[in-house]
Amino acid sequence: MQSTIPSPPAKAQPSSACDAVVAAAAIADLVSRADPSWVPVAEVADFEETGRGMRATLDLNPGDTIIRIPESLLITRSVVYRHCPGFKQRPALDEHCALAMFLYVLACPSEVQARLGCNLNDFGAYRDSLPQAYDTMHYSAEEVLRQSSSFVPSHIKEKLEVQRSLIQSHTTLASTIFSKLDPSHAFSGPLFVQSWFACNTRCVSLPPGSQHSMALAPLLDMFNHSPSAKIQMSLSNGFYSLVTMDRWRAGEQVFIHYGDHDNWDLWIEYGFCIPGNTRAISVLDDLRLAFPTNGDPVTQERWSVLDSMGLVNDQALSLPASFALICSLHLLLLPKATPSESMIAKWKRMYYSGLVAQVADEGRYVAAFLKQVVKRKCELVNNLIANRSTSCHPSFAILLSDTKHLLQAADVGINS
Repeated sequence: MQSTIPSPPAKAQPSSACDAVVAAAAIADLVSRADPSWVPVAEVADFEETGRGMRATLDLNPGDTIIRIPESLLITRSVVYRHCPGFKQRPALDEHCALAMFLYVLACPSEVQARLGCNLNDFGAYRDSLPQAYDTMHYSAEEVLRQSSSFVPSHIKEKLEVQRSLIQSHTTLASTIFSKLDPSHAFSGPLFVQSWFACNTRCVSLPPGSQHSMALAPLLDMFNHSPSAKIQMSLSNGFYSLVTMDRWRAGEQVFIHYGDHDNWDLWIEYGFCIPGNTRAISVLDDLRLAFPTNGDPVTQERWSVLDSMGLVNDQALSLPASFALICSLHLLLLPKATPSESMIAKWKRMYYSGLVAQVADEGRYVAAFLKQVVKRKCELVNNLIANRSTSCHPSFAILLSDTKHLLQAADVGINS
């Protein structure tokens, strides 16, 4: 990978980075004792750019295994049930909820754990390695939406609402179960939400066909994310392993890849943004709002064609412009004076031959429309940048800056 852009912390830092590194070292020792044949090639360290992360202890080449965790050390719903038998429900708890409940109880004093019927003595080091707070968009959403709702894409607002509803559902369920196990328990909603995000930011996905779909993976969750990192994951022969496809020198931070996320998704799911993220997109407008039918049969027919071909499932104008977006705009912007049937037939022939974006006549309509929309979005972003407060959330500031650069590049591309 050799990231030229430092990756911000993938997880919020604990109150004492030193304590967390010590705790992580204890976990590494536990992993080594569970798998004596494994020789560690990375260790937990504190980095100036990212905070806590994993440092290579020797040169690593593509194909090298960077970490191997015995399956017995993965914390799954079954492990939670074994240590907290009172959590067993019919139907079974959602895996995310069960793991969040586990982390919630793990953060409680031992006497509270005992009253809830949990025996978590083996997880002290893991508890001490966890962050004390998280910086996901959930915690800043109200302020961001109040100050700049028009900048936040509609699909991001919807995703936040879905996440909020799921958190509320899990919180209510956990509170009910805890009160049954210990009627005197003073349930803490904020602590459960923190535990929920600890699970959300740190869980690994397990391969299809596994008994579980997700698990907490001690030590493995210390790796930070880079959009350019390349890794392979596997769960086989009793181990969960990560294999790097990059080269790392001894002493460098080793990054992994959480998935192809743009900065909005990174902020929502993990609590950080990456300046210059190569996966950056800018959502300009809702495509259906930009082209309402208003009872117009020609526009209605064109939307029917696009819907039947599955070209506008996201219903959004995004940059960089995808082939599907360009094709959709070509059709929606065709002059209405021409007989619709013949025009649509011509458009379909061009689409299936892959020539739509090369047709000059229709292309100028698309360019003019995109230029107009980009200009409007530029004005919005420049205004937000000019008027943002000194307390502007760092992730939001990155999103504004990256969007401005993306729009400027798009404007140049449209004019060329």
